[in-house]
Amino acid sequence: MFWLELKRRGMGRLSETQAEMASHLMACGFGYLCTSDVNDAVATLKHLGILRSNIEVQ
Repeated sequence: MFWLELKRRGMGRLSETQAEMASHLMACGFGYLCTSDVNDAVATLKHLGILRSNIEVQ
């Protein structure tokens, strides 16, 4: 299972509660990414095989 948190640009900081949840998820062995860059999110999901490689951001 992989968790993705997509933040608004300029709002990239996690709250304390969100950071605790991210740490918990990763400690449980789950993948986790927090980003404000949709291209980064798509590239990561492609790399993991969650999205097909022919999907492109418009």
